[in-house]
Amino acid sequence: MKRSWKRAGPALACCLLAAALCLLYRFDNKYTARAALTQDGAVALSAGAVDRGVLFPAVDGWQLWPDRLLAPGELETSGGPPVETYIGQALTLRPYHADGSPYGVATWRLRLTSDRPVTVSMLIPEVYCASAVWAGGAYLGGTGSVEPYTPLVADGLYSFSLDGPTEVVVQTANYSHYYSGLTFPPVMGSPGAVGRYMALRLVLYAFLCFSSLAVALFSGAVWLGRKGRRDSLHLWFGGLCLAFALRVCYPFVRAAGVPLVWPLYALEDLGAFALLYCAGRIVCRLGGWEDRPWARYGLFPVSLAMCAAGALGPGLLLPALPAFSLVYGLLVSWYQLITAVLLLALALRGASGKSAAPLCGLGVFAVTEFFSVVWNGPFEPLRGAWPEEYGGFVLVLCFAWLMVERSRSMAAENERLTDCLQEEVALKTASLTAMTQERARLLAGMLHDLKSPLSAIQNYAALIRENGVLLDEDTRDKLALIDSKCRDLGGRMKAIQTVNASRPAALRPEPVDLAALLERFYRRNKPDIEVGDVDFLLRLPGERCILQADPAALEQVLENLVYNAVSFTPPGGRILLSLDTAEGRPVLRVSDTGAGIPADVLPHIFEPGFTTRAGDGGQGLGLAIVKSTVESAGGSVTAASTPGLGTEFVLRLPPFSG
Repeated sequence: MKRSWKRAGPALACCLLAAALCLLYRFDNKYTARAALTQDGAVALSAGAVDRGVLFPAVDGWQLWPDRLLAPGELETSGGPPVETYIGQALTLRPYHADGSPYGVATWRLRLTSDRPVTVSMLIPEVYCASAVWAGGAYLGGTGSVEPYTPLVADGLYSFSLDGPTEVVVQTANYSHYYSGLTFPPVMGSPGAVGRYMALRLVLYAFLCFSSLAVALFSGAVWLGRKGRRDSLHLWFGGLCLAFALRVCYPFVRAAGVPLVWPLYALEDLGAFALLYCAGRIVCRLGGWEDRPWARYGLFPVSLAMCAAGALGPGLLLPALPAFSLVYGLLVSWYQLITAVLLLALALRGASGKSAAPLCGLGVFAVTEFFSVVWNGPFEPLRGAWPEEYGGFVLVLCFAWLMVERSRSMAAENERLTDCLQEEVALKTASLTAMTQERARLLAGMLHDLKSPLSAIQNYAALIRENGVLLDEDTRDKLALIDSKCRDLGGRMKAIQTVNASRPAALRPEPVDLAALLERFYRRNKPDIEVGDVDFLLRLPGERCILQADPAALEQVLENLVYNAVSFTPPGGRILLSLDTAEGRPVLRVSDTGAGIPADVLPHIFEPGFTTRAGDGGQGLGLAIVKSTVESAGGSVTAASTPGLGTEFVLRLPPFSG
């Protein structure tokens, strides 16, 4: 049931869109809102309606003199009979040329009348490609230059007083574009109404253009940022948004009056064709059809060829072969129709059912593209955008929704994988901890079992040496060597036992009052330390210092540091054990006035096995155990020393827990 609804979604969207397009055709169409004509063919404007801000599309009542440039006073005397026409009836001058060329000059006339004097403005959209305008016999201006021919891409806005019958005369010239003369109906109204009309259209197209451009930049940044795992969907989606932004930027070009002509028209055509190409790439990527022969050798190459034609045709091909403009126009129309039908078919098929949003967007875009070709003539939006521009923006929004859904899915998958990874790490950590503890217990048992035979060997050797009758010197030396090796082995076993007992996995943290622990340690060890004529001092803060720690491990750390200091502090020296705080963390210091540590030795003192007392039985494990224990508890330990003046060890422990 759910799958059937997903497949029916694009079809339903297309039906709703068809209804919306019918409403658009009826209520936002210059051809259905055209100004009324009088019996003699003049456009009648109601001054009251003009004052109320009503807009009058000047569609009907035009007279055309093809291939003639006539001034207002020459129309009746030397113009000859005109062609009665309406704007959009003939998009080019081809019907009046035997060679089929769309190029040439022409003169257009529109007669206006009003029930009382009123000031009106006339917006003449983008004349192809140069114009000169008169009203009531007065020259108002133009775009580009008709003679000599200088094209200019711009809208023309002209204001004049309408007092009785008035003629508007427009001269046009075109040798640059495959359309000719007046192609889009002018709009008339009060200066304020026409100004608001222009401003609202610019706002609408600014929203369409810049929002799509922003999405294109974002998608491109996402694609570039994922170096090793780039998804082609981000690339084609960014290209689609960029193509649509290029397609709808033309109102700003017209408002600015950019002198470049064929590059701008080529850019507009390229944007339209690139939009179709990227849409085809995306739907084939979603449907898994990229490697199908019809896509690989049909849709993609043809779409790229049309992009090349759109980029090069208006500037290179059509000026050299004017008659080819008819073929070019038919080629563009049929390409748009076939591509629209193909995209609609792919949308209805469901693109493997992967996402309803892009399918609906494709359906909407395909239908609007189809209507734009079919309606090429009897439709032009009065206040809004063209149908294919709405469809293109819906397509951008739908694919943006697809990208959002993919990003959300990836984020959810990453979160799920993170949770699974955390669970796996916790299980592995627990397993390793248990295994480490088991090995520690096994090693402790082995060391305990080895002590008995080792002690027996030492005792038997001592007994033989003490009762040593008939022992020669060589035998006595070998007994002494046995005794020395046994002591050495016993020391190593003790070191191993110490390391085994100090493993981080064996720590059992609990709430500890650090000040109280230091005071107990000080009272218990002060008599032993001061036997060697060394002062042992303690300095504590006034408040309690509660933190999570293993008290036994802390005491072992203190013993290593303090008794290590005793070994290097001469009689009359001093050892200070102090506690203070820094940034909410307890800082424990053990300082002495002993011999100090040479600068070349200091960086190595925490390395396991490093010792400067190898001949005195040192194993180089005490400070390594200190560092391992403190870091396992979340702290750090550092040392500073000045040879001849003493050494200070600084332990920065985890923050207080209360």
